[in-house]
Amino acid sequence: MGTPLEGIVLQTASPGSSRAKGNTMICIQDFRGKILFVATVPTIKEALEMAVKQGVPLVKANLRGADLSGANLKGANISEAALSGANLKDANLNGANLEHAHLWMANLERANLEGANLSLTVLSGANLSKANLEGADLEDADLSGADLFAANLYRANLKRADLSGAYLFGANLEMANLEIAHLEGACLSAANFKGVNLKGANLIGTFLEGIVL
Repeated sequence: MGTPLEGIVLQTASPGSSRAKGNTMICIQDFRGKILFVATVPTIKEALEMAVKQGVPLVKANLRGADLSGANLKGANISEAALSGANLKDANLNGANLEHAHLWMANLERANLEGANLSLTVLSGANLSKANLEGADLEDADLSGADLFAANLYRANLKRADLSGAYLFGANLEMANLEIAHLEGACLSAANFKGVNLKGANLIGTFLEGIVL
């Protein structure tokens, strides 16, 4: 950043609000309070977009409950970030690194996560309906109870992923890797299962009505 912080009055915007109060600088911090990026823009979304555009790594960023709807975060490095309850509806996360991030109960409806790294990511209870996860790496991810209605998971890697209780009605799982995945109690009705690798997957109690093979 190269911004001297001494003597500057910072307004750390509340992650839950989209707009910082007053004409001050927005400060993005990690969950230990370390400053990662500072910008003089009206919203957290714009600050984050600026950081990503400048190639600033936002590892372990504290973005819990942040309103990032429609944000362009293509290629962002937000691994290990705290994004629980964040609103990422319609966000562009193409090729982003979200490894080990926490997105519990986050809203990712219609988000573009094509080619994103979501390995070891916590997405339990998240809304991923109609999200584009083509070619995404979700190895060892926690998607328990997640809503993946009509999501595109073409060629996604879901090896050892926890999809127990997840809702995948009408999802496209063509050529996806579900090796050793946990699908107990998941709803896969009307999903596209052409060419799916289910070696060692747990399908106990899974709803499979109308799947396309």
